[in-house]
Amino acid sequence: MSNARFAGALVYASALAFTIGISNKAWAGPIGPGFDLFKTPPGGAFLEVPGGMMIPMMGKGIQGSDTDTIVERKAGLPAGGTGDFPIELVALSLQSVAPVDFGGSFFDVFVTLDAVGFSDLPQPDMLPPSLGMMMITSHSDPTGGTFDSFFDVFADVILRDVTTGAEMSFPAPMVRITSQDTRWEHTSLGSFGDWPTGGFSVPGGIVHTGPHPQIVPSDTPPTRPIPEPDVLLLLGSGLAALLGSSVVRRRRR
Repeated sequence: MSNARFAGALVYASALAFTIGISNKAWAGPIGPGFDLFKTPPGGAFLEVPGGMMIPMMGKGIQGSDTDTIVERKAGLPAGGTGDFPIELVALSLQSVAPVDFGGSFFDVFVTLDAVGFSDLPQPDMLPPSLGMMMITSHSDPTGGTFDSFFDVFADVILRDVTTGAEMSFPAPMVRITSQDTRWEHTSLGSFGDWPTGGFSVPGGIVHTGPHPQIVPSDTPPTRPIPEPDVLLLLGSGLAALLGSSVVRRRRR
């Protein structure tokens, strides 16, 4: 090949590589503000009670949907971009898979958080917002990438006597939950009513880890008091696993 032809081929190859690079970056697309909706299957979260008892939890659908957990992404990134943006856990609705026996009295157990104002999601206490950050760590793959995240979660615990319906509620102190190297993907699903996806989805759910803080119930007992009034509920397992083993389920409201 002559020098002229070689030079021409090199220029063409360089131009082609540049075009492909631009195309891939555009194909990756931006990440916009939006919402992630999750469904927690039975046993997908747990509450741990002193003595080693683990209470299996499951999602309690919000407003008749399958969604029990809603995360808001408050900002985004350009196509191919990496970096941080704020997130908030705006809704959480979990319940025990079965009534729990506390010394012969049976209670349904709920963990709730509502920063949106759902009519069917009780939150007896005024709670600080459950804020955090999402860190997009890779975005070079045209189909998606990976991220790390953390939340400082505040939630209410509600115990409901299955016989009398009497309730006892108390707020949980903050617990920080974290995730690392979670896979995310771009999606062409568009917007879902009040919950736009922002071109971002977490198809495999999020596995969180965190500490196990102790929670002391309030001094106001239900009609049939828990036989052991000093029982402490450890929320760490439930809150740390609230998205663990979750199946992402997006629904149009």
